[in-house]
Amino acid sequence: MITIATDIINTKENRQLLYKYLSKFFNPEKAQSLIKEHNQKGTLWTHGGLAYSLGKRSIEFFSMYFLQDTFVPKPDNQARNLSPTHYEVWELLEQCLIKDEFDKVVLCLPRGFAKSTIVTYATVIHQGVYNTPIGFYQMVIGKTEADAQQFIFDVRYEC
Repeated sequence: MITIATDIINTKENRQLLYKYLSKFFNPEKAQSLIKEHNQKGTLWTHGGLAYSLGKRSIEFFSMYFLQDTFVPKPDNQARNLSPTHYEVWELLEQCLIKDEFDKVVLCLPRGFAKSTIVTYATVIHQGVYNTPIGFYQMVIGKTEADAQQFIFDVRYEC
């Protein structure tokens, strides 16, 4: 059973994604070496393994890998292509929440940008998975009360 799950996760796309984000933290040779080492140990995709550890250091990787049905367009989902500004928002959130470089963030972005999806959904799930204290307050606002409630339900479901 575990082998089947690993085969589903251990795809060419996921390995490329892992390499891409590891290369941001390490040189390409070190990234390749880490992938090879963890693949041999069977800890590439496991809890506490390489992808898990990288996700703790990068909200962007965490979102693109662990929440890929939300953020990566595929034939079987409704995800949209991300703009450079989406990646800038993730970088800003990492500076605030992971690196603790500043305390307050106010984002003013257009309606339909996926602010709630990136800022609330991804970061709250990230902090829940890694059991890090949420050091900020978030307001959940939807077009309707039902939209806001559904959003909160979706976050709870993922955690």
